[in-house]
Amino acid sequence: MSTVERGRYGRLVLVDLAGSERLKDTGSTGREAVRETGSINKSLFTLGQVLAALAQRSGSARGGTLQHVPYRDSKLTQLLWDGLRGGGRALMLACLGPLRGHAEEALSTLHFAAMAQRIKSRPVILLDPQALC
Repeated sequence: MSTVERGRYGRLVLVDLAGSERLKDTGSTGREAVRETGSINKSLFTLGQVLAALAQRSGSARGGTLQHVPYRDSKLTQLLWDGLRGGGRALMLACLGPLRGHAEEALSTLHFAAMAQRIKSRPVILLDPQALC
């Protein structure tokens, strides 16, 4: 064969997301704890915005106005970009605590999961033109 076949490649990204943090609930004090809590919350907020935008896109008819998806607004969403945009498969596993005192956090988790469930994408095969098979 004189033609070079392109190789297929893939990537597996596993992410264990922290729950949204309330500084008073963590028991932590100090500048570093405040910064870390803020960073976690910003990443989760941005992920929520990305999920909402993708769910809106999935629900809109073809040719409709597409909402901007803010992937670049956090490192977390940049990391998850390929799987969320349809370049791969994404799976979200939502874990809930059984305690009544954590009901608000459980509802927030279920809200994230419901948005993720509404996202429809078609994975594409990624080809590496440099690879030899």
